[in-house]
Amino acid sequence: MSIFQHAVAVQVPAVAAEPRVKFLRGLPKVGGYCAVAVPVGGTSGPASGSFQAVLAADSLLPEGSGQALSAGDVTVLWDIAQALGAALDAAAAIKK
Repeated sequence: MSIFQHAVAVQVPAVAAEPRVKFLRGLPKVGGYCAVAVPVGGTSGPASGSFQAVLAADSLLPEGSGQALSAGDVTVLWDIAQALGAALDAAAAIKK
């Protein structure tokens, strides 16, 4: 079962405070995380259940700011996922 069967985005404002987040190396990192499903066929909701990929971004230290991703950051990630889905659909149509 995929989380994307229930939602098209997962946002974790503070990964260090989220018990379901596991860190593979050392101590927990500070910052936020967001993952957005890239839709198939221009659909943008979980009702279709068809997704091509997952686009993710984080603000984890030391590379990032260590702050939660802003609503604007999430909106940009969402818009990129929608555009990527459309581009992948167009590329698949050309190959047919």
